Amino acid sequence: MKRRAPPPTQAEREAELRSLDDRIGEQLRAGQDEMRASPAWGKPLPDDGGAHVPQELRMAFKLLKNAGHVPAEVGLMQELQAWRDELARLPADSAEAATLRRRIGERELLIKVRIERLARTRSL
Repeated sequence: MKRRAPPPTQAEREAELRSLDDRIGEQLRAGQDEMRASPAWGKPLPDDGGAHVPQELRMAFKLLKNAGHVPAEVGLMQELQAWRDELARLPADSAEAATLRRRIGERELLIKVRIERLARTRSL
């Protein structure tokens, strides 16, 4: 049976962390010129359209988006926008426009409820 190595002492752990911190600092200093040469240096990040998504869910939604998967809520929002575009083309007093306004209201409520539930449960 092999003996386990004794766990590192507090001083050894701190020395290792200092070493890692030093290496990270060196790499950041080495890459600073490259970062400053970027046309985006010092400018705000582009808006990814996630302002309506609760903060705690933004990373999950971004990962899904980058992986090519669209959360159901995003699909609902796209459908809602298509209905709004269609409503803008219809005469305001038509029966079809009234039906579409009702569907838009119901869909807006559904989206709000789903996003609030996601924020409350913090899971997809």
